[in-house]
Amino acid sequence: MSRFVHFPRSIFGKLLLSNGVLILSMSLIGFLSFFTAKNLINTHIRQSNLNTLNQIHKNLGILIDQVITVVSLFDHNNALEDQLTRDTPGPFDRLKNIDTVESQIRKYSFAYDWLRYETILLGVNGNVYSPDGESELAPGALRQLDWYRRGVQNQQQIFWRSTHPSLINRAKKVFTAVKTLHNPFSRHYYGTLLLSINESCLYDIYRDSLDRKSQFAIVDAAGRVISHSTRSRIGSRLNLKPFAKLLSGPDDAHQIIRINRLKYLCIYQKVEKVDWILLHMIPLATISKDINALSVKILTISLLCIVFSVGLALVISRKIALPLINLKNRVKNYPPKSAPLPENTVSDEITVLTKEYENIIAELEKTIHHLMKEQEEKRKAELHALQMQIRPHFLYNTINSIKCLLWTGKTELIEPTIHALVNLLEQTVSRKEELIPLAAELKCVQDYLYLQEIRSDRTIRFQAKVPESLQNCLIPKLLLQPLIENAIFHGFEPKPSGKIWGTIAIYCSAAGDDLQLEVLDDGVGMAQDTAARLLTVDSPETSSRFNGIGVKNVLERIQLYFGSRYGLTIRSEIGVGTSVVLTLPRQYADRKKEALP
Repeated sequence: MSRFVHFPRSIFGKLLLSNGVLILSMSLIGFLSFFTAKNLINTHIRQSNLNTLNQIHKNLGILIDQVITVVSLFDHNNALEDQLTRDTPGPFDRLKNIDTVESQIRKYSFAYDWLRYETILLGVNGNVYSPDGESELAPGALRQLDWYRRGVQNQQQIFWRSTHPSLINRAKKVFTAVKTLHNPFSRHYYGTLLLSINESCLYDIYRDSLDRKSQFAIVDAAGRVISHSTRSRIGSRLNLKPFAKLLSGPDDAHQIIRINRLKYLCIYQKVEKVDWILLHMIPLATISKDINALSVKILTISLLCIVFSVGLALVISRKIALPLINLKNRVKNYPPKSAPLPENTVSDEITVLTKEYENIIAELEKTIHHLMKEQEEKRKAELHALQMQIRPHFLYNTINSIKCLLWTGKTELIEPTIHALVNLLEQTVSRKEELIPLAAELKCVQDYLYLQEIRSDRTIRFQAKVPESLQNCLIPKLLLQPLIENAIFHGFEPKPSGKIWGTIAIYCSAAGDDLQLEVLDDGVGMAQDTAARLLTVDSPETSSRFNGIGVKNVLERIQLYFGSRYGLTIRSEIGVGTSVVLTLPRQYADRKKEALP
């Protein structure tokens, strides 16, 4: 009887009772997990498909913007007005007129060949221009069609005709942008543009984002199917009444809809520019299958855990209690560090465990601090990796420069300009190697300087003195570009205008096992306290216009890659120029340092 009364107070009894409470808690958690699994999976699947739909919406917007860009090229080409209004009384005049216009159309086609579109131009002179083939309808018949009349009613906007057979090749399915052409000053109408884009361009956007059983559709406001994952549905009409409640809600709304006796989870988004609707339909049977499978797993695991825990509780409780008793006896053999505790209690055992527990906590705190520090460094590295992405404005300005070269007839400069841009894109987008040879980095610098010369129409003198033995040293890619850009925009731009913008020089040398790179410019310079502030402040004004990396970020990248003993220094003098010296470890592709001759 005495043993039974003292059993709950013993270590073994308390462990056994604690394990019993743990088993009950695990059982309760298992059953709660069973009832919450359905909501969790539904939420996850809906959010995952909504993210997919958002990405499809974004890619579709890019496609529509490209189509609008092509339409704008025709709409702002003043040379077309003369050709589309010119009378062609004789066959030779007519053929010459058509060849001139179709040559211009082919230039645009070559520039946007990936878009896979067909062009038909109707001039007020009665001629039809189409380098892709002759239209099956005569100009008079085209102008009598209902969609054509609706398209030319609004002179300022593009009319989007839903998917239909091509006017040139009936086997193709296309959607068409219809735009009337007017002189922006006289408002004189001189033609109509029909830009027909292959429907497969739409299908390619969402084809790889869908599983086998889900359905995806792009429809217009009247329910006409512009594109559909079931290819036979293209061009048909979709009954939008079952979707009325869904379409009246926000873009992230969802609704269960029955289609052909099957239930679907439907989500949608609107494409405002073209008044289209994106519908994504996922069969509920697929979702229920995943839920049921997970529920069976949860129940099975819960039952196994209960059976296993009951047996394990008995074993563990006994195994833990016996070492504690032995530990208590061993502690008694040592001189006490505090007043002895009463006999027949578990206080001595708890005290020993408490001290050990405190030691473990101290070690855990050190480990957690170390892990947090590593995670912070990893976060900084990821942030810097994100900052390596090229900023859109740089791309826009470069592309505009290429367009200006085309318009001004400097076609010999287009190919090297595109080549320089492609080299920069490859270095920025590629994630194969974060460290590249110094020679490759200098090539990127030359490409960047060439693009800046094209943009500004000014000359930048560039010198690079690198010993042959150091050209294969590895450095972080795009490490020098922010310094070059800083020299241009903060050193050269404030200088008085002139054909020669300035000089940039890069010198490389070895210092023991280290590599030193010095970037010099003869810009306006700065005060030394301003130069020192660049290494401590990373503001938007000091960030690169090319990829967002400032001078402080360059210093942090060096130290994250190679340690705190490496970095950079800045020396500058107003009216003289600026010198930036970078110190890096001398490394090669085989990770071995090579001695200089």
